[in-house]
Amino acid sequence: MSTTHDEILAERGATEVQARADNAYRHALGCGAPPRLSGESLPEYRIRLVHGLKGFSERWKRIDRPGLAGVARSGALGVAEEQVFNDAIASVRRNVGPLRKVTEVDPDTGLRMTKFYGDPHSWLDQFSNATRYLTGINTNRGSRR
Repeated sequence: MSTTHDEILAERGATEVQARADNAYRHALGCGAPPRLSGESLPEYRIRLVHGLKGFSERWKRIDRPGLAGVARSGALGVAEEQVFNDAIASVRRNVGPLRKVTEVDPDTGLRMTKFYGDPHSWLDQFSNATRYLTGINTNRGSRR
């Protein structure tokens, strides 16, 4: 079985797309971007990657898969990818929801850094005492009646 030139280009394109999406998937979902499925075209793969993270983007979260296919046909899928991936990365840095572990690679040194994002109270509250309130002050110093 020989591989055609078009198949090689499609595979190379899928690898590049997956590498771009990988960072966003790691930040938002804690795992890498899914690989291209056997027989899946490059536009279908790109749509699937965007669809997987569109919930993190206010601009794109209401667009369904056929809508994304229309965006791809119009030639604007690259814009959607960039916005959705950037929104997914930005959303994880907001201190909301449970604490999430994100491992990043420093582009200059190649060192892996682990950072945590999320609401610290989502796990810290389990170690705090119940809230107590002052409801009054007893001014009767030891007198019993």
